[in-house]
Amino acid sequence: MTKGKKECPLCRNAITPQPMNRIVKKFLDETVLKGCPVEGCQMNASDITYDKLHAHLSRDCSNFPVTCTVGGCNTTYPRAKWQEHFAQCDKITVVCQQCGLGGIPRPIMASN
Repeated sequence: MTKGKKECPLCRNAITPQPMNRIVKKFLDETVLKGCPVEGCQMNASDITYDKLHAHLSRDCSNFPVTCTVGGCNTTYPRAKWQEHFAQCDKITVVCQQCGLGGIPRPIMASN
């Protein structure tokens, strides 16, 4: 992603943020929406304001899709499952407990 570009939190298409008119922002912040759009989220049946939905999607939604940041992985999974994914991610490298050599791919180490 190039500098200044962001992704849509739902479809992952690139978006370029534009400054928002403060009157429009106030209107949106007070607009009540019909819950979180993320499938399976507990808040999808609750009314929520735009500003609270934005905060919910950016840090609280446990079903929000996140992408593994380990180089070469790019697996997408629900935010609540990051620990489970991290424990199994094949792209993570480990250190040999016997010789101290690092950078060994986890699947190779698991087979020894």
